[in-house]
Amino acid sequence: MNYQKIYKQLTATDMIAEYTEEHHIIPDFFFINRKRKGPKGWLVGNPDDPTNLVRLTPEAHYTAHQLLVKIYPEHVGLVFAAHRMTSGERRNNKLYGWLRRKHATAMKNKIVSEETRAKIGAANKGKIVSDETRAKIGASKKGKSPSAETRAKLSVANKGKSPSAETRAKLSVASKGTFRTSEVRSKMSAAMKGKVRIKLLCPHCGKEIAAGNFTRWHGENCKRKV
Repeated sequence: MNYQKIYKQLTATDMIAEYTEEHHIIPDFFFINRKRKGPKGWLVGNPDDPTNLVRLTPEAHYTAHQLLVKIYPEHVGLVFAAHRMTSGERRNNKLYGWLRRKHATAMKNKIVSEETRAKIGAANKGKIVSDETRAKIGASKKGKSPSAETRAKLSVANKGKSPSAETRAKLSVASKGTFRTSEVRSKMSAAMKGKVRIKLLCPHCGKEIAAGNFTRWHGENCKRKV
C-alpha cells in the first residue's frame, strides 16, 4: 500500500468542518530547530509556516499520524506522537474524533473561578520567558487575528483598567527605539483616514489628548496630578 500517496491526498487541503485541528504536513521533528533529525537529515525553515499547516477533522488527524508511523516506522518521535493521541489505549479514529469534540466543547464552556485564576497568576508570577519561547509564541500567532467574540471579551475584561507605573515603565522601555516600516505606517494611516478623533482636556497638565489614550496616561493617571 502506498502510504505516502494516501498521506499526501489526506493533507492536500484544509477540511471544512465545525471542529478541526492543526496538523504539520512535514512533521516538526524534521526541522533544524528541533531535537531529532528527519530521515534525510535536517530541514531548514519554520515548521509552523502556514504552507506546512493544514486543518483536519480529529478523525483525519488521528489517521494522519498513523500514516506517518507507517511511512517512517523507525522514527521514535512520530511513534510517541501517535501514541500520545491514544492516551495509552487502543482507539479507532471515530472514537478519538468524538472525544476530541467533547473535550473542545467542555473547554469552551468551562468557567474558571477567581480562586483558580489567582492560583495560576501566583504560579506564573516572576517566571522568565526565554527569547526562544517568545519567538515560538510570536511565530505561532503571526498572521492570526482574534475573533470578534474574543475582542469583545477582552474589551469587557480591560474596561476601566489602567496599567500600573511598573507596567508603563516596561512598555516605555520596550517601545524605545522601535522602528515602524513604511508599510506599517501606510496601513495605520489608511486605517485612521476619515475617522473623527475625539480629544479630551486633561485637568492636571492642560493637554488635549485623544480619547483612546486619555485614561492610560492622563486624567487620574496623569503624572502631574497633585
